[in-house]
Amino acid sequence: MAPKTDARGAGPVLTSVAEGEDGVTAVEYALMVAIIAVLLVGAFYALFNNVLDRYSSVATCVDSGPLPGACAPEPDPGTPPGGG
Repeated sequence: MAPKTDARGAGPVLTSVAEGEDGVTAVEYALMVAIIAVLLVGAFYALFNNVLDRYSSVATCVDSGPLPGACAPEPDPGTPPGGG
């Protein structure tokens, strides 16, 4: 059996590359990995900022010493005023 060639005579190598979908699948996987990496970086950045804010508030509380109002807990936004 003779190897297949395309109309321009490119030969069996280019024909098999054109018929194969391995390259397309690799590109799709690379795009998925890139998107997931960007999402993870964004999530870690947001998490880092929240943790940094919390540590900063604790450090301020510790630095202020035993002052009565310096370390009051932040109110929960879901709780009505007065603890109701």
